[in-house]
Amino acid sequence: MKTIVGLYQDRETASEVVQELVNYGLSQDIISLVTNNSASNLRETLIADGVVATEAQAYAEGVRQGGSLISVQVDDDETNDVVEIMNRYRPLDIHNQSAALKSTTQRVADKPSTKVDSKSKQSVNEQGDVNIPIVEEELTVGKRQVDQGGIRVHTRIEEQPVEQQVTLHKEEVNVEPAQ
Repeated sequence: MKTIVGLYQDRETASEVVQELVNYGLSQDIISLVTNNSASNLRETLIADGVVATEAQAYAEGVRQGGSLISVQVDDDETNDVVEIMNRYRPLDIHNQSAALKSTTQRVADKPSTKVDSKSKQSVNEQGDVNIPIVEEELTVGKRQVDQGGIRVHTRIEEQPVEQQVTLHKEEVNVEPAQ
C-alpha cells in the first residue's frame, strides 16, 4: 500500500485533481482532501500514514497558509498512474515550500542597535565598534538534474494475520550403531 501526497495552491485545483482521480476509477473513500478548515492533527495523521515528519510538518504548514492537500491510499500497481494524474495539476514542490517557510518563520535574535552609514555601508554599534562589510563574489557554473513536480510517494507495510491449516508429514529414522 502506498500513500501519495500532493499540496496544491488552492481548493479549486485540488478539487479538479480529486475529480480526475475519481474519473480514473479510484473510490472517493481512499482520497483525502484537506483544506485550512479541516486541518486539525494533520501532521500526526500524515506521519501515521508513513509520511516523514519533516515533510508532514511542511504539508501542514502549507495547508495552514491556504493550500489544499490531497492524500491517496493506492496499491502498488496504481501508483504511477495516480502520480501522473496529480502531477498534471502542478503541485507545489514541498522542498521549496519547506525552505521558504523556514526562511519566513525564523525569528531574529535581539541585537544591539546599530547605525549604518548609507554611503560606505559601515555600521557602528552602541560600543563604538565599526563593522566594515567584506564583499566577495564567487560563481560556480554547472548543471544538475532537478526533479519536477511536488508529488511524494510513501510506502507503508500493513500486516494481516492469516490462519491456514497445513498438513505435516511425520518421518521417523532409526539409527543403529555399526558393529
